[in-house]
Amino acid sequence: MPEVRGGGATRVLRLRVVVVPALHPSPANAPWVELVGGPGSAATDFARQFVEELTYIRETHDVLLVDQRGTGGSNPLYCAELALHQVSSLPPRFPPSAVDVCRARLAAHATLDHYTTADAAEDLEAVRQALGYETLNLFGSSYGTRVALEYLRRHSAHARSAMLWGVVPPDFQRPLGYPRDGQAAFDSVVADCAREATCRRAFPTIVDDLRRLLASLDTQHVPISLMDPGTKREVATSVTSAGVAQAIWSALTEPDRARQLPWVIHAAVRGNYAPLRALDVAERPPWCRACRRSSFPAEGIRSPRPAGGSRWRRRSATAGISYSPICRMKQTACAGLPVSIPSSRSFWPRPIPQPCGRTASRASSLRLR
Repeated sequence: MPEVRGGGATRVLRLRVVVVPALHPSPANAPWVELVGGPGSAATDFARQFVEELTYIRETHDVLLVDQRGTGGSNPLYCAELALHQVSSLPPRFPPSAVDVCRARLAAHATLDHYTTADAAEDLEAVRQALGYETLNLFGSSYGTRVALEYLRRHSAHARSAMLWGVVPPDFQRPLGYPRDGQAAFDSVVADCAREATCRRAFPTIVDDLRRLLASLDTQHVPISLMDPGTKREVATSVTSAGVAQAIWSALTEPDRARQLPWVIHAAVRGNYAPLRALDVAERPPWCRACRRSSFPAEGIRSPRPAGGSRWRRRSATAGISYSPICRMKQTACAGLPVSIPSSRSFWPRPIPQPCGRTASRASSLRLR
């Protein structure tokens, strides 16, 4: 694959492509194409799930997995200098010096402005042509929905269908809306806590506690040690106010974790950071943290959704059939894994709906044509 299209001398990229064959193949059936999120995830990492668990998806259709350029086995562009962000949200966020070193190193073997969504869509079309598929069934999740939309814009004649889960529209510029949406979500959690007598008595000063916590971290970082995922060695770092804000923002996207924030903030401002580290999304196994979510939104929602409220429960109850494979995959992958934090009922007793269980059984009757 040419790194830069349009003629002239350029690097040749080798894309990692996996085809998981249909159990009962038919030449007329378009493949299921998994377009994963991130950006930065590798589609081929999911091959085992399609072989061992998601067999109903490939009963009559191949599954096509393509590592987007810059990820997985397709000339990966990873920053070892920022490796701690793989295991925690809490250390300093993207130190400029580390970013500069990483960029200079990667630029030596990649033309960095050609690792874009548009390039990914053209790569997918080239793979389609090479494999001889007439059309594709696209399934995009999170950032993968943007790749799907770009492919539809450029090559709609070769897209038989598209399912978009957690839409990231082309005009969405992350992270411009994150502060506004995160604040709105946090305010809703505080309001919900105030309406619950048990939560209100236990945590009467959540907002003030958070202000005090962030102000203290602005003047004095809290030392911690983390294991570097590359070297497997303990590395000394620190908890920063920006890291705490990121961890809280991330928790607000998952109702079960959002309910824990009053206790987490209450403990941290009093010097106990263990609940915060347990809540930190990056410090738990990715499959486990995914399957523990209380809700999988039925629509493309860009802002974090806090817990509580009948309006949220109605939206969760309408989770669409097309999301059941994700629920089933994550529930299966998480079976037997330990959970490092107690149930949110331990400190805020609210019911936790489980829409995945209601929709998964319906997905087995779905068939692509």
